[in-house]
Amino acid sequence: MLLEALGSPSHVTRTWSLQRSAPARKVVTKVVVRSLYIREGFKVDDDEVKHRAGQVEVEATESMTVRLLKTRIMHKLHISPRKILTLRWWGAIMDDEKTLDQEHVADGGLLELSLKNHTQAELEPLKDVQQVRVRVMTGEMVIIEEVTPQTTVGAVKRTIVERKLFGPMIDAKAPPPMELCYSQCFTSSSAPVFGNNMPEESTLGQHGVLHDDLLYLRLPPPPKDDAGKDKGGKKVPPPHMPSPAAAPTTRSPHPVRRCPVPRRTSET
Repeated sequence: MLLEALGSPSHVTRTWSLQRSAPARKVVTKVVVRSLYIREGFKVDDDEVKHRAGQVEVEATESMTVRLLKTRIMHKLHISPRKILTLRWWGAIMDDEKTLDQEHVADGGLLELSLKNHTQAELEPLKDVQQVRVRVMTGEMVIIEEVTPQTTVGAVKRTIVERKLFGPMIDAKAPPPMELCYSQCFTSSSAPVFGNNMPEESTLGQHGVLHDDLLYLRLPPPPKDDAGKDKGGKKVPPPHMPSPAAAPTTRSPHPVRRCPVPRRTSET
């Protein structure tokens, strides 16, 4: 009798469920990516990272797939396509084909990023180059599409100048001497420019450039006027003067002991 009394009446219809009682999911606008790859002082798009070392914010939506989010992270952190990106949410590896909503990622959720190298067999499909990324020392990056392994380095430079991809940084009427650098050994994301200068008549395929690979454009320093200012109006100190941003040298309060240098005496 007691068990029958505790049971639910047969005429009562259950309308409550865990799914209906759960709070409404918020719209995802960004996620936070944490990785050992992100160092302190790392710059993204010429802006200092607002988070502490090892974390960076990435714009995202709830309908975005994990694969598209990985591409956005690669472009924001200047990661080479030779790296495999693995994202984890609460310790579970995220599926590339699922959306952030399907992975139950919250707005501002913290994702763990780990990297490892592709094998040589996995790099073979990436040799079919269709687009490349070009980055300058300031951190600004552009994507150039409609390229092939037979595209010459000179053609890439002409595309940059004619389309004014870097704005006023490069004068289309009188373009400055430019060097397009590339290295298959991706060493550091914080390095402004590295790699070997590629000759203009050489092709991307001859240098082993992969699809969505990263090239570095080296430009000469901006010219200075008589007042020692560049085109932006910023005063540039002479080479012999220290930069104002440099920390001033302070003299140690403790006296420095100098060891007397022994003199050589000639044998008599």
